Order: sequence, then C-alpha cells, then structure tokens
Amino acid sequence: MRVGGDVHADKAWSYPTPYDGAASRVGKDFAGYVAFDPSVTIAP
Repeated sequence: MRVGGDVHADKAWSYPTPYDGAASRVGKDFAGYVAFDPSVTIAP
C-alpha cells in the first residue's frame, strides 16, 4: 500500500483463490475482496 510517497507493506491483502472450505467456515465467499489491517482508515 502506498500513502503519499511512503510504502506500507502488509497493510492490505486479498485471497483471489481461497482454500476449499474457507467460504463455508467464514460464512461468505470472500474471493476477490481486499482486506485491510485494522490500522488502515479508508476515507474519500
């Protein structure tokens, strides 16, 4: 993730192809979603 000119590694990730059974454990198919570290704030 890049903020201004700074790079912040490991603050966002995705699971383009989740493991078999992962969606049933989570309760939703999350393929294609992006997850963010709790320290990240998304604002316009």
